[in-house]
Amino acid sequence: MSAVSQSSSSVNSPAERRRSQRRPFVVDAYLKTDNSPESDEAEITSLNLSKHGVRFEIDRLLNPGTFYFIELAMGDAAMVSEIRIASCVRVDDEMFHVGAEFC
Repeated sequence: MSAVSQSSSSVNSPAERRRSQRRPFVVDAYLKTDNSPESDEAEITSLNLSKHGVRFEIDRLLNPGTFYFIELAMGDAAMVSEIRIASCVRVDDEMFHVGAEFC
């Protein structure tokens, strides 16, 4: 009985808030303020993905709690989703790492 219980308790430990495993996945991506063709878009670099969110790199501060649309390009296919910014951390003078949750 202990093997299953130990594993499930470690997944839900306070140190690990993620609901699903992150996987390194670098793809071309675009961030937009809305999902219309006229929306301004910023090119970003996705660093990793999970079932519930994405981590990406961008050249500007994004406020936690704000909403955007992200387009992830994968070959001939693309995925568009609304995201909520969960964290934004400066990593050097020019770049920020952003954690976001799919809505």
